[in-house]
Amino acid sequence: MGRPLTVGVVHTAASPCRCHASIVPALRAAGVDAFEVDADVLPLHLPRLVAADAVFDQTDTVAGRGWLRGAVRTALERAGAALVGPSAAAAAWADDKDEARRRLAAAGLRVPDGATVRDPRAPLPRGLAGPFVVKAAHEHGSRGLVYAATRAAARAAVGRLLARGRLALVEAFVPGLEVSVTLVGRPARALPPVEVRLGTTAGPASMLTFGRKWTGFAGRAAPAGRLATGTLAPALARRLVAQARRGARALGLDGFARLDGRVRDDGTVVWLEANPRPSLERGADAAVAAAAAGMAYDALLARLVRGARRARRTT
Repeated sequence: MGRPLTVGVVHTAASPCRCHASIVPALRAAGVDAFEVDADVLPLHLPRLVAADAVFDQTDTVAGRGWLRGAVRTALERAGAALVGPSAAAAAWADDKDEARRRLAAAGLRVPDGATVRDPRAPLPRGLAGPFVVKAAHEHGSRGLVYAATRAAARAAVGRLLARGRLALVEAFVPGLEVSVTLVGRPARALPPVEVRLGTTAGPASMLTFGRKWTGFAGRAAPAGRLATGTLAPALARRLVAQARRGARALGLDGFARLDGRVRDDGTVVWLEANPRPSLERGADAAVAAAAAGMAYDALLARLVRGARRARRTT
């Protein structure tokens, strides 16, 4: 009888995200020697993580800053850890929301009209019509995400982000159903699309802001075949999957990733962003998508672990 698998889960202890609280118990119940590491003290545990059979990088922030989380993945990759999910370079492209927009658009996918703003004195792009969404270009977990009904409100939100040293991204608000497509494997296979249950008309209620996301939001996700607002037509579901796979290729995302978008009333899909470290909390999009594909939560984790181990053996 061989030794049990050893799997590390890197997370941010101070984060509201509790992925590790779902992953670690599930792995231990399956006989895996699973352990947690706080990203803020990564150097102390790097040798143990490199020796592990697989590592989940669920880092949210480092020293309270979302734009630093890429350093964790880079350090783990360079040290030779068997990482679940994409390369550090691909994760960095996805984490940079402006870069992700450019790559998705270059791949022929529709993205919201928008632009980055670095100077608080600079006007918003003249042709950009409201209402607006303002977000931090290198943050995660909806930090800094604001709905702005007017140009003045958008400029004020931009000013607040810039004052905190955050690059601001201003986009035209996209009404419609919010959906996500989770991708697993190399090459990436798309799981069934999932709806995040939000309002569909313009306004703060139609956005998963930081406050809503982390304070008991009840409409987490539903399989897209049983949407609260109707049934997702099979042809549209196939188009979502095909476009998500194309977007993942454009960003170099494989192993484990998620693309988030909106479906307008006319069926047009607009892709909002990509997540190279999707939430693995029970009830979050990835778990719901796996269940819709007939895959239990522990089976999803086992598949991700196998993929990370296989990828290390082939590099």
